[in-house]
Amino acid sequence: MLVSSLIEKKSNADQNDIVHRHNRPIGVLLVEAGALARNSVDMVQLHQKREKDVLFGQAAVKLGLVTQRDVDRALARQFDVNYLITGDSNISSEIFAAYHPSAPETEALRRLRTTLLMMHFDRDIDSRALAITSAHRLDGRSVLAANLAVMFAQIGKRTLLIDADLRNPRQHELFGFKNPKGLSSILANRDSTEIIEHVGDLNNLFVLPAGVSPPSPQDLIGRSIFPMLINELGKQFDIVLIDTPPANKYSDAHIISAAAGNALVVARDNVSQVAALQDMAESFTQSGVNLLGSVLNKF
Repeated sequence: MLVSSLIEKKSNADQNDIVHRHNRPIGVLLVEAGALARNSVDMVQLHQKREKDVLFGQAAVKLGLVTQRDVDRALARQFDVNYLITGDSNISSEIFAAYHPSAPETEALRRLRTTLLMMHFDRDIDSRALAITSAHRLDGRSVLAANLAVMFAQIGKRTLLIDADLRNPRQHELFGFKNPKGLSSILANRDSTEIIEHVGDLNNLFVLPAGVSPPSPQDLIGRSIFPMLINELGKQFDIVLIDTPPANKYSDAHIISAAAGNALVVARDNVSQVAALQDMAESFTQSGVNLLGSVLNKF
């Protein structure tokens, strides 16, 4: 199975656009975005000459020509900062890492990201894949996986998020994609990896939705093509995160984690049962899965 070169082409096009943006002043970006009239640039620059140490964006806001929101958008583009402005994207507000860089939840995930990089991804490893799993459905696994994928992409890691929960998929909803094609159609040999979605608002982030839920998800996940697919994708991306179904109801999570080779267990405060988590961890270890640790989800 060959991973489509379209993924690489999309990434190269994005990188060229980033370099181009870095070389353009904020005034040009404001004009291109339609936030500032071209004939108003001279007015802003004149104000800058009168008021020392005033940046172009600050001057434009003070003159009432643009809003601070317009300036924030332009700065994000100029510095290639992977943060979104609320209302500018169809990405769900549950992806807080994309909208709120200073939120306590985002800071907590930064610490988790650093730990995972130090203990796994930045090492010379065989598998770049990590299954994000949990014992119960309401543990917040899918939202955490989505936010963590965003955060890896924000530091320049080519990141792929795979929705392998073929029973109750969520990633297409969180990122605003349609879900007619996805992992299930690839495993059924009806599609190729060309259907992987590039998250245009966030550089370096790609998502493979679950696709249509099959009659027997476990049989589809259990096909030999699945670990082959994970292996191929691991050669194309720096990090591959895989969202799984809950482990207490289905064995899908064990199959997926075994294919990834590595797993991170998510538990929710006041929801997850200790006994279920212990059974799950023991089962993973016996299956040869490298259990990187567990995360207590409080949000």
